[in-house]
Amino acid sequence: MITNKELPEWLHEHIFDKLGAREKPDHDEFKLNLDSGTEKNNDYLGTYFPRSFAESFCIHQNLFSYKPYFELLKNRESLRILSFGCGTGGDVVGLILAIAIMLPNIKDLDIVAFDGNSLAVDHLSDILDLEPIKKRFNIQKRCVPLPINSMDDLNHYTSHLGNGYDIILSFKFVNELMQMGILGKDGFEVLAKNLAPLLTVEGLMTLLDVRAVYCEEWQPKNLNKAISHFCKENDYLTLIPKPCHFCDSKCSSQSCFTDKRFYGSFTCKDLVTYRVIGRKEFVQTIYPRFNTNATYIRNKDGLNDPCPMTRGRNEVDAFDITN
Repeated sequence: MITNKELPEWLHEHIFDKLGAREKPDHDEFKLNLDSGTEKNNDYLGTYFPRSFAESFCIHQNLFSYKPYFELLKNRESLRILSFGCGTGGDVVGLILAIAIMLPNIKDLDIVAFDGNSLAVDHLSDILDLEPIKKRFNIQKRCVPLPINSMDDLNHYTSHLGNGYDIILSFKFVNELMQMGILGKDGFEVLAKNLAPLLTVEGLMTLLDVRAVYCEEWQPKNLNKAISHFCKENDYLTLIPKPCHFCDSKCSSQSCFTDKRFYGSFTCKDLVTYRVIGRKEFVQTIYPRFNTNATYIRNKDGLNDPCPMTRGRNEVDAFDITN
């Protein structure tokens, strides 16, 4: 699985040279970014856009390389995409460039993206108008600032997003809603309940967040427990990580700690955790082969902490669906 993706030159120039973005990592400063002004948004753009870009590109490049999924998409000419809490749009743009490379028949993209910070949404909208993207795709976009200050806001907005999305993304947004007290430890399940029904029959949703403590628990544990419970109680299955696809029904996930590291046009070596899920019937039709001779590596600690449901001889990356 490719884990490194640098910004292309034209995108790096637009962000850092034209917009004046700066990489200034500050975990505490960026816990909440909904009310950030121009200066802080430039710091956020230079710090987190390249990371989300690399993460999204690598995740989707891997997904599109998986033959059963690729076969479903290779003759498609259009895709509908939703980014929930898009920020400056690194997740969306990383996905778009993965599509550009891996799915040459895709010409039309219908993109719905929203975030509580209007300046961040404007950055994404401007990037989608850059010539290298416009030359490759016909894009219908709705980049909308929609601040979420309560559960009522969350439920209201998601009920008006429409449906029929082929790909849904929510990168590092649950932690912000947790910080605001809108979501608790079960935040990923709450979000999944709101967003997963918006998927097409063959749609996939990626929920990704930081490896940090929120609601007095590590976020990887919050995510795994919440999404495992959501899938058990509803007609959805995990596609990635691979062990979760096969073992969720018999795994309590009370202490499962998954993370992954990506590299790109940034200096910080942050870790993230993520799940890719879809409707149960669809995921079952494209399920990956489970290697009974493998020990699936679920985080950076490798064999010091493999998935306890797998004890084979060979090390296999739990996040690489093609392996």
